[in-house]
Amino acid sequence: MHVVQLEAEGSADLLHFDTVTGTVDAVVVRNHIRHITITKRLKADPTGAAGDGLQSSMKRRRPLFQYRYYSEQQPLRLSEGEMEEVMAAVCSVPAATAGGGAGGAGAHGSARLSSPAHHMAPQVEAADVAASVLIKMLIDMYLVDPRSAAPLALSMMHTLLSSSKPTVRVRAFDLMVNLGVHAHLLHPLPVEDEAGQAYSSEADAAEAERGAVRRAEAVTMFEEWLLGLLCDMGLYLVQVEESDESVWAAALSCLLYLTCDRGRTVFHRLALLDVRVLASLLEVSVVHGWAQAVHTHLVRMLTCLLYAAPHHTAHHGTARDGRGFEAARDGLRLDVKQLERVGGVAFICCHYSASQEVEARRNLFAVVMDYVALLCRLHPISHASSDPPPSDAELAAVVAALVAAGAPEALMVALKAPSPPAGAIGAALARTIAAPLPPDTSAAGFSLQALHLVTDMLDDLIASHLRLPPEFTAMFQRTLASDSPPDPAPSPSATAGTANASNGSSSGGGSGGADDTEVVKERAAWSTLRALLHSQRAVDRRNGLTWLLHLLLQQLPNLAPYQQSLLADREDGQQQRQQQQQRGGRGGPLMAGGGRGGGRRAGVSGAVQLMLELVRSDNTAVRRGFVTVLEQLLLLHAAETEQESRESRAAAHAAAAAAATAPEGAMGMEERRAAEEAAAAASAVQHQGAQDLLAVMSSALWQVMSCNDSDRVNILQMCSIMLWQLCVPRFLPTAEVVEPGSPVPSPGGSSWLVNPRMAAVAGGEGGGAMSPPYVAEESESMARLFLLRRAAAARELLAALPTALLYWPLMQLAPSAGDPIALATAVGSHGIVGAGGAVDVRVALLLLLIGKCSDSSEALEEVGGDAFFRSLLDDPDARIAYWSAAFLVKRMMLQQPDVYRRALHRLIFTAQQTNNEKLLENPYLQMRGILQDTPDALHLTS
Repeated sequence: MHVVQLEAEGSADLLHFDTVTGTVDAVVVRNHIRHITITKRLKADPTGAAGDGLQSSMKRRRPLFQYRYYSEQQPLRLSEGEMEEVMAAVCSVPAATAGGGAGGAGAHGSARLSSPAHHMAPQVEAADVAASVLIKMLIDMYLVDPRSAAPLALSMMHTLLSSSKPTVRVRAFDLMVNLGVHAHLLHPLPVEDEAGQAYSSEADAAEAERGAVRRAEAVTMFEEWLLGLLCDMGLYLVQVEESDESVWAAALSCLLYLTCDRGRTVFHRLALLDVRVLASLLEVSVVHGWAQAVHTHLVRMLTCLLYAAPHHTAHHGTARDGRGFEAARDGLRLDVKQLERVGGVAFICCHYSASQEVEARRNLFAVVMDYVALLCRLHPISHASSDPPPSDAELAAVVAALVAAGAPEALMVALKAPSPPAGAIGAALARTIAAPLPPDTSAAGFSLQALHLVTDMLDDLIASHLRLPPEFTAMFQRTLASDSPPDPAPSPSATAGTANASNGSSSGGGSGGADDTEVVKERAAWSTLRALLHSQRAVDRRNGLTWLLHLLLQQLPNLAPYQQSLLADREDGQQQRQQQQQRGGRGGPLMAGGGRGGGRRAGVSGAVQLMLELVRSDNTAVRRGFVTVLEQLLLLHAAETEQESRESRAAAHAAAAAAATAPEGAMGMEERRAAEEAAAAASAVQHQGAQDLLAVMSSALWQVMSCNDSDRVNILQMCSIMLWQLCVPRFLPTAEVVEPGSPVPSPGGSSWLVNPRMAAVAGGEGGGAMSPPYVAEESESMARLFLLRRAAAARELLAALPTALLYWPLMQLAPSAGDPIALATAVGSHGIVGAGGAVDVRVALLLLLIGKCSDSSEALEEVGGDAFFRSLLDDPDARIAYWSAAFLVKRMMLQQPDVYRRALHRLIFTAQQTNNEKLLENPYLQMRGILQDTPDALHLTS
């Protein structure tokens, strides 16, 4: 494996976290940010009512509610008409949450975050009372006969789930959570002596222990009864194709409450759930950008359900992080039937390529490898071969070697990028593993035959995942043969008319002959491609994106046509907006990048025009396809650039070796000159490739910005692509010696241009399939790695990046009053909270913007000068306010030292009077104090 490391932390070519912020103590910074958070909360709530309420609740000694346990209460006696009134009242609530308690007194299931006032309307109060009655009624039925109560309870829940109002459907799962909480109120606790004294006799102690066991068993039985209802409710959501995010979030909360114990999933409880429910939850988490921790937990639960446990272990154990061959040793095997119910291995591959969490990727990789191992066991049967199938031990050794060679990362990239430049990924991995091994490895328990069989199966799996469905092959060839401009977006009736015209022409009834028939078929093919790209169904959009990606790779193999097409579309869009402004009109979002469906424009490829139509769509899911295709294109072309860079560095290494053995004097002058030229050429290839990729990415992301896409998930995906192009992770220190003949870093400090994701598909003959491993975190979000000092940005690329691409997402991802706070708190909806989400991305963008503005006065003027950073002092995120204040203080010290000195003297006097040293230590409080004393102190010059 070739070692390509970043430059030292003090290198002038790299922008590290410490380079922007200065060498500071992380603990001190954390304390400052915590103090800023407290200051902002006190500013928002000057009365401190929240803190007083917390302190008063901590001082309460007497119980808040007086109640009797359900087993000691008299059951409710309601007529059928009264029961219908209760259900009608529960279903009539527009926006409220259900609750109840034993004997009619209890806590509500969740807070009314969307309520504009603290008082409740009579309708909401009636619904809460009805929900309390419903909970009491369900528990009474359970205590009488749990088996007969289940169908009636499920019927009531289906009534709620069939409502047209999402809040009512959410209420069904809120009721389930309330019932789960009330499970501990079914039976009384064992009676103990006061003051915690011992029981009067051993018999009393034994009886109390038996009572505690019976009570725990009763609680467990009631929770399993609720879990059975929940599994049926989840399957009902799958069958009706529920699409509301809040309903699925409520279902997930209830599922986690009933299946987890102290943060670990109880396997025998999870086994009751239909695997399609978890598959739907996983799809919803991707579409709505849930927090990465939630996504990781869903993948973990799904992986558990994909493995069948023997009967003797079906009721024990908890979910583990890693499965695969380790699970096979425990008696667990991949259940192919369960895998087929979620969509087969194609479903796993789709989520594997999109996962950013290390644990989620490891679990999905285990599923893929177990599936490949299953195919290997069936290989002799399917091919009528006399060779015995590989044993489990041989397969386990092969998988361990693949993991050590970087197969998880290489597989993720291969599933994103069709037709890697170095050939099949599996073959490259096999060459990497087999190169240092002796010809006969059977004595060591490693089988080269099993290795080649596994890697061949892996290549076949990747090819089948990236292959266009056969029903579109003929139409793909027609679009590939003709680069004619696609027609304007037709309506469904127009598309049907085109298809009918195509059928009629092919029957020989046309007047134009064979040429006209072929033209109609070409138009039908383009219309079909556009219909797939703009379809409402995810599988159609996936097929359309695969078609479009193959078309772009075949028609535009180089980066130059993309750059020309994107620039031409951008200039044409600017001209259209200027003409519309001259006419006095307003341009909508579809005209921001040059209009939609306006026919082919000069200099814009037909395939690129289809790609640009995606970003101007009104459908969020369709717009997301633009960023997806862009990421795949950049990945493939970066892999080609990395392959060229490897070859140039190998040539430079050979020239350097020849110069080292050349004689001194004039005889070796030519070899040394050749070595210098080869090294310079290798460095030029790296720099030019990185600049070309950045230019294409900037032009493409400018389209997203010009259309003013407000979807957070799309913006976060855009920022992820941008940060992966600008930054590179820091590799682990390694003592591995570079072997002779392997490429070496070129001089001039350009090794930061090597991206591990690009190197993963650039392995060729004699080269590793992946670059060295870097420090693995829970998430591979580049923003998170940068903030943790695990990544650095290239100053040269940062300088070439348009400043607007850092400024625009920083402001678009800012918190707003319309954010779904309840969903953000529950599941991290749209990346609002959680590690690697919008919060981390905004801080990383701000630090990169500060670094760019520190090096370029033009960039500072583009964002509005110091007034922009002064406005960020009011940002709700304490980290944004802190680093903005630190940047302003530094600029004031450099630009206006006299003004800063006088303001600091007055601030010192204030700190002495108030006995508050934080005014001087905390940059945020220091800048606030300076602005309060000298409002015009930040009228700085660049």
